[in-house]
Amino acid sequence: MGIKVLENFIDILFAVDILINFRTSFISSSTGLEIKDGKKIAINYVKGRLLVDILATIPFEKLIPLFFPGKKISKRNL
Repeated sequence: MGIKVLENFIDILFAVDILINFRTSFISSSTGLEIKDGKKIAINYVKGRLLVDILATIPFEKLIPLFFPGKKISKRNL
């Protein structure tokens, strides 16, 4: 049970990280200035790392049984 709580906690941290990244300023590669405008930050994040962060957040070990019901899948097989 303890490891499942830890796994869920880590999944939640990844989701919170996504929310934080939507509000984190960045340095413009063209001007070298810090961008603090929320809309520009969001656009930059969506065009950049959002997909990777979403894929890192998805708990695939919980979703696989939905697509393969009745089949026993261990983490070693992933």
